[in-house]
Amino acid sequence: MSSIRLRNLLSLHQAFAQARVTNGESLAGLESAFAASLEVSLSMWSQIKSGRTVGDKLARQFESKSSKSLGWLDQEHSETAPDPAEEKFIATCRAAWTSADRTGRAELKKIIGAAAKRNT
Repeated sequence: MSSIRLRNLLSLHQAFAQARVTNGESLAGLESAFAASLEVSLSMWSQIKSGRTVGDKLARQFESKSSKSLGWLDQEHSETAPDPAEEKFIATCRAAWTSADRTGRAELKKIIGAAAKRNT
């Protein structure tokens, strides 16, 4: 659940930034302004972006300050930002695939297939 909350918060941050750009505002001070909109310190926002767990009380505060419904941060949404670690992993896999020969690609398929079977 903590990764979903983080991705949803990053989506809120992205929407906040996009709204500022659309309104012709400068992106200077964006992080501080976003933290202020959630009523947390810039330091706290930075810690959250770095993976600090967002507890239930803080999650409900963020939902309220963002005009989101109760529990919104805990649910997947179409606008949910991708997990940065997942995106990095996919990019690494893509690089491995494109640089591998036929034998290497067959080996990659075996490794990923075995991992997928363990996780189902």
